[in-house]
Amino acid sequence: MSSTHTSTSLVGRLDGDDCAFCDDGTLVRGTYKDNDAVLCEACGTPTLQRF
Repeated sequence: MSSTHTSTSLVGRLDGDDCAFCDDGTLVRGTYKDNDAVLCEACGTPTLQRF
């Protein structure tokens, strides 16, 4: 399994989960510091970054 496939699978599994860092947020796909990421839509904390 390639690392790209693994990263994509993790992104898909995390997307829509509750944020572990705040009470109000949901994880969404986006960018963080110009990298593909999954981050909280409420607090902006990244849970996963793909470099």
